[in-house]
Amino acid sequence: MDKIDDAIEDAQLSTQLCPQEGKAWCKLSRAHEAKGNVSEAVKATKEWIQVDQSTKAKRELERLYGLM
Repeated sequence: MDKIDDAIEDAQLSTQLCPQEGKAWCKLSRAHEAKGNVSEAVKATKEWIQVDQSTKAKRELERLYGLM
């Protein structure tokens, strides 16, 4: 689990440094999901959608809602 925690920490730093970078939010979402924090993954995905209105981001949010 240490690698997942490191991934979360790295992604959080990336979102702080470049909050308009959709990939950073995507990585944060996936890292939270890998740790089992689906609600945190949803929050990160919502931020991702705010900066990137792509279909991929919206589909990811729908997929995560299905896991809740």
